[in-house]
Amino acid sequence: MSVHTEVDNHVATLTLDGSGRGNAFTVDMMEDFSSAVTAVGRDPDVRCVVITGTGNAFSTGADFAAMPAFAAESGRGSLGVHSAIERIYAAFLAVDRLAVPSIAAVNGHAVGGGFGVALLCDIRFVSERGKIGANFVKLGIHPGMAISHLLPEAVGYEVAAELLFTGRLVRGAEAVELGLARKCLPADEVLPAAQALAGQIAAAAPLAVQFTKRTLRNSARRGLPEHLHTEAIAQALLMQSEDAQEGIEAMLTKREPKFRGR
Repeated sequence: MSVHTEVDNHVATLTLDGSGRGNAFTVDMMEDFSSAVTAVGRDPDVRCVVITGTGNAFSTGADFAAMPAFAAESGRGSLGVHSAIERIYAAFLAVDRLAVPSIAAVNGHAVGGGFGVALLCDIRFVSERGKIGANFVKLGIHPGMAISHLLPEAVGYEVAAELLFTGRLVRGAEAVELGLARKCLPADEVLPAAQALAGQIAAAAPLAVQFTKRTLRNSARRGLPEHLHTEAIAQALLMQSEDAQEGIEAMLTKREPKFRGR
């Protein structure tokens, strides 16, 4: 299993385990994550969920080395990529459908889709050294995982625009300063601190907490499904561009990309 679940005193901890690959999103992790989130969401004993990762990463996002095969399974061209993207969204956005609060214990790097999962959580604790952010434009593609909706919701339009237009990643202290996270801590303190807060939430009246979350999210999440669909279309189209092919190849071979605007 690439996602491990532990429930203790009404708190469920889900741990992404990508076997040393930065906990990158694979088909197996996608399916395991959806199953794990759905299971804890249905467990009447769970009152708060903490999501974290193994090693030095929360998640570095999509496993682009596996993306061509994934798209091939879904079909050809833009339609195949669009189908693949929507399948990923459906799996990882399960966290947004949780009735109980969720906390992202961002123990290390959270990039791209990994950053998106963290943004979907109600509260985020980040490590001092981990880099977080959305680097999509550096790969020649459009942001995904609802980031272009969630990021301005968290930090405002201007900050979101700067981060998304440049693909710049930030470390823990700046993440707190920008409003991306609640606390910045040494890496080994992130998960215990998140679980301690989850314990405080779990000690409150469960129904009152769930209805409060629903009220908080009502306005913020209005129109999210339509936004996700638009993002998926944009990603699918751009994934066919020469710039996207160059950006992804450059990332996989660890060199600087040369974009040509086509």
